[in-house]
This record gives sequence, C-alpha cells and structure tokens, in this order.
Amino acid sequence: MSCNVYFGQLGLALGPDAFINLVKDGVEIGWNGKVISPGKPGSRELAETAFGQAAALVSVSQLARVGGTVASGGIYRKCGPGMELGPPCEERKILAQPGLAVPILSGMEQVVQAGTARGLVKPPGIRIYGKTGTADAIGTKDEIVFGVPYNEWGTPNSWFLGIAEDEHAEPDQASFPHRIVAAVVVPRGGLGARVSGPAAMEVLAAVQSLGYITPKAAAQPGAPAAPGAPTGSPGPGAPGGKAPLTVVSPVLATPTPSVPSPAARPSSAVSPVPTRPAAGAPSGASVSPAPTVSPRPAPPPTTPRPPAATTTPRPSPPAAPPSPSPPAQVP
Repeated sequence: MSCNVYFGQLGLALGPDAFINLVKDGVEIGWNGKVISPGKPGSRELAETAFGQAAALVSVSQLARVGGTVASGGIYRKCGPGMELGPPCEERKILAQPGLAVPILSGMEQVVQAGTARGLVKPPGIRIYGKTGTADAIGTKDEIVFGVPYNEWGTPNSWFLGIAEDEHAEPDQASFPHRIVAAVVVPRGGLGARVSGPAAMEVLAAVQSLGYITPKAAAQPGAPAAPGAPTGSPGPGAPGGKAPLTVVSPVLATPTPSVPSPAARPSSAVSPVPTRPAAGAPSGASVSPAPTVSPRPAPPPTTPRPPAATTTPRPSPPAAPPSPSPPAQVP
C-alpha cells in the first residue's frame, strides 16, 4: 500500500529510536548518512519521517541499498563508488532473522498486484515487488535553473523501488538467488506510478534480457525436463557442459521481409523480360516460367512456310494448307 496515514501511525508507534538505530546499524539516510533526527516522540515531524518526508531524505543509491536489504533477507550491502566487478562490497546484517523481511515483501507484492502500481506493464518471466513514491519537496535554489519556483511546493518527485525475481520462484521468500533491485527517481516528475514506475519496468526488462534474473541451466543428457521448466543447450566453450545465461528478450523483434531487387529475380532463357516467382511459392524457391515464342514475321507470299510447332506438350493442330496470305501468329 501507499498510505501516509498508515505509515505515519506506524512511525509514531515505533518511536524515533527505530530510525536512529537503523542509521547506527549502517543504513545511510540523508546527506550525511551517519546521523538522523527523525523528530520527537508523538510529533508531526516523526510521522512525516515515517512516510517518507521530513528527515527521510535519501538518494536513489541509498534507496536501492534499502531495497537490497529487503530482497536479501536483511543483508545491507554498500559497494564502492567505482564500476569495477572485482572489489567486494561491504556487508552488514541488519535483521536478526531473514524472515522478518517477508511481511515487507508481501506488502510490496500487493502494491504491484492491487495497489498503486497495479497498472504497470510488467516484463514477462519475472515477478515484481514494488513501492511507488510521490514525494513533495519545496523548491530549492539549485532548482531555479530548471524552472522550479524557489521556496514553493512544486510538482512532487516521482519515485519507484522494484525488486524482481524469476516468476517460477515461490513468492514472498526471505531470500532468493538472482533477485535484482532497481530504484528510479524523476525529479519533479509527479506520481511515482506514472513516471518512475514505467521507467523501472524498462530497466528490469533490460536486466532480464541479459539473463541476470532468470539464468537457464542446461538439462543433463538423457534426463527429461521438468514440466514447464525452460530448457537450454550449452554454448560453445561453456565449462563443464553448463549453458550460459539465456537471453530472454521482452520485445521480440519481427524480421523485416526482404524484397528482391529486379536484378536478382530469375529470368527466362527464351525471353529477355524478367519473370516473377509464382504466387504461393516459398521464399527463395526457383520457379521456371513457361517458355514463350515471339511472333514471327510474315514470310513472302511466294514462299509459304508451315507453321512452327508449339512448345507445349499438347498435340499440335493439323497444318493448314499453303496460302498466299501471311500465316497467323503462333499462340
């Protein structure tokens, strides 16, 4: 769900220490990331922090890490600022038991199925857990160059946090391999479900197409495939006979039919005019046209010639007697 009243009441019930301890455990929130002042117990500021306003300032990277904590059963990971694959990420255990994240996953699943994100077009082959966000923010001096009025409540920031997993997985598990988290923010974009949500679906569809969410394992020789299970074959050079990650494209491209140029069309040996393949012939098939005979000029009246034989297998009609007039054209 996405309800300020519910989360405001939840924050008042938890109190400010819940947010302070979360930051002490290593979860970064706000510009500094090390300190948070969520508001006094029972205050309006505390309720606003609980539903994503006031002290709940996060960057898109910080929100992605929070989503990763939910997706992994309570493991908070922070990687370095670079894009290298080798260096390990810093890990912290935030939840005492992985199952404590299951209620959050279940709620995020309902957001996509029946809540504010129910209208999103989900990529095929994956299950989405999501949370939309429509964050009000007052205009700052840095936003003046973008046409945002300073010190006024402008268009909200559009947020979406999505967790994707293989659709064949059991839903609402504390953790599952190959889950991917995507966080998207569009400053002053408006409703999260209308702007950031569709953008996140495109990101997750691209990730799925590269095989990060649904890697397909090759079936053992002679072993029948499980009903409904996808099959694959090992690619060239795959170690141990294992198949590489199968690419599943969310958009199947339709090949454009090629139209042969007139120079490439077959031509008859007896006629210089190119002929077209017969209707219904398969593409690329060679169709031999029926031979044709060009009309012959009329011979001189004094030397009549018998008509030429037809090239068709049908029997020729009896030859006409010589006539001083020119013979008729051969059909």
